[in-house]
Amino acid sequence: MSVKFARMGAVLAVLMVCGAVFAESPLAFYPFIGNANDLSGWTGRNATVNGASLTADRLGTPNRAYAFTANGQSISSPLQQGNGAAINAYSIAAWFKTTSADTDGNAIVSARGEDTKRSLTLCMSPGFGGIPAGRIFFGLDTANVGFGVFTNAAVNDGNWHHVVGVFSSGGGAITNGNFSIYLDGLSASVTPVSVGTPGDAPVTNTSTTLIGKQATWGDGSTWNGSLGQIAIYNRALNAGDAACLHSATGAMKSVWNFDTPGDLEGWRGLNQIVSGPVQLKGQMQYTTADAATDPMLGSPMMSLPRAQGNWLKVRAQNGTPATFAMLFWDDDRNADFTGGYERGYAVNPSDTQVSEYWADLSQAGAFWSEATIIQQFRFDFPNHGGGLTGPVKVDQIAILAEGPPAPTVASVRRHDPAGSAWTDAEQVSWDVRFSHSMSAASAADFAVVTTGSAAATNLNVVRVGPTWYRATVNTAGKGTYRLNVVTGGGAKDVADQALAVGFTTGETHSVDREGTLITVTPVGQTQIRTSLGARVEMAVTATGGAGQLASRWLKDNGAGFVDIPGALGNTFVIDPVVNASEGKYVCAVTDGEVTAYSAIFTVTTDARMPAAGGLGLLLLAAAFGAGGVSVLRRRK
Repeated sequence: MSVKFARMGAVLAVLMVCGAVFAESPLAFYPFIGNANDLSGWTGRNATVNGASLTADRLGTPNRAYAFTANGQSISSPLQQGNGAAINAYSIAAWFKTTSADTDGNAIVSARGEDTKRSLTLCMSPGFGGIPAGRIFFGLDTANVGFGVFTNAAVNDGNWHHVVGVFSSGGGAITNGNFSIYLDGLSASVTPVSVGTPGDAPVTNTSTTLIGKQATWGDGSTWNGSLGQIAIYNRALNAGDAACLHSATGAMKSVWNFDTPGDLEGWRGLNQIVSGPVQLKGQMQYTTADAATDPMLGSPMMSLPRAQGNWLKVRAQNGTPATFAMLFWDDDRNADFTGGYERGYAVNPSDTQVSEYWADLSQAGAFWSEATIIQQFRFDFPNHGGGLTGPVKVDQIAILAEGPPAPTVASVRRHDPAGSAWTDAEQVSWDVRFSHSMSAASAADFAVVTTGSAAATNLNVVRVGPTWYRATVNTAGKGTYRLNVVTGGGAKDVADQALAVGFTTGETHSVDREGTLITVTPVGQTQIRTSLGARVEMAVTATGGAGQLASRWLKDNGAGFVDIPGALGNTFVIDPVVNASEGKYVCAVTDGEVTAYSAIFTVTTDARMPAAGGLGLLLLAAAFGAGGVSVLRRRK
């Protein structure tokens, strides 16, 4: 379905945060993802590296920036300044790091291939106009002219900084006021520098772009440090654009963690979302509509280089019965979300916990691999079928360069019976949770370890969802059953990786199939009506059990049954009966492993009728009935 109307809403939402910087592509964008290719979406603008070497970026990610360590090194782009057009507005954005105290014009970006060309140059301490060391200059640079502004603050402290140099003119004589600089997302305090006469706007220049060096200043103008993520725009970026580029919440953002209270990071509901989305407890939470068939959310608008990653990672809890989800993308080749530009992946149905799902987007073939810039994602979680109603909690959505690590087992927990008490169940089962999406697992990946005379047969494993499997065995004998996960059995994740290690610390079932039971039988009536001052005797017989039996009596105090001090043995006597004697009584018999309960004895007097027996009465009455023989088998 078309969601163009929803995309426009998403554009408006993101513009309030990030401005038009992400709604329009730059002239050139060099994120330095292992190379100097241009990922703006335009063609023919890949750059050539001349001596600079790949290094870690501001986030510590290797091979995402370039280090300039010797004079003469540079990165040359075929982009002509302004793409050869006359310029009234221009912006250069870059990340940089240096400790240099040089005043030789350490260049970040320039376009002055010949001495007479008029370059809009971004550099540090160019050596004219008395600019001190460590200050960023942005201005017009040509023969005998250096005209613009420089920052009052020094930024050669060895830390990563973000800079945006902006030129904006309505035409006519160029003034210092036509230039501004943003540092680390904020408008920088600047000082004008006026060497020579800059001439008029618009600025024309057919020289190509050079990164890390200014061609006419010689090798001494080589940047001394590291540069990362350079973008060039044929318009004037504003304060919101600069702040968003610095905070990494826009063009290149590909991980959404929803950690900031109240901040959905630009995501919004598009279809069949009845409640939310809201940011709550470090998650994006929402509820799909009744009988939903195609719920969807939209990402913020972006200019995300497709080459930044091929793997989708989603950490989420799917509270709907759906077993499938989809990710759609709108890239620079299609005008809207279109069939084929999608990747489906399995999810756990009606899940009670957050699970981690991975999908290889490259499996969509050319629909993904031939895209250059992703402009928006559509998150259909869940997807397909009718009645997909329920809550969803999303911890993270990420597009990553690397796939998942080798899979491991997160937990093995009892499913049926769920409790730890002894049982005589003919079958027991476990829920097995893997660290992330699996493509295959079978009985060959599991082994049941028993103690005592317990024996397990007919191990059966079924897939509940991609991270969730259920194993069941038939039981015999008496002892414990533990389900181990073993390596070498063929289990693989969605990246075709085998289990990294086995798992031997899961929950155990305690099973007794040898027929040891406890039977508790009331002696005489269980409904006893008497008079104040009379004597009342309640008694039971008890048989079976695995050892010596011990009995005790309990009375319902209105909130539940509690032990009567000193009331031990199979007989309990009240003599004389008083008003407080009225109520519900039960005898508990144990062999040290399990406990059986008699039917409930009820004592009333002619003086008054007793109140209701409370929660404990309701529970025991439901379990054992109003009278007769109570037989407790080991709990299932």
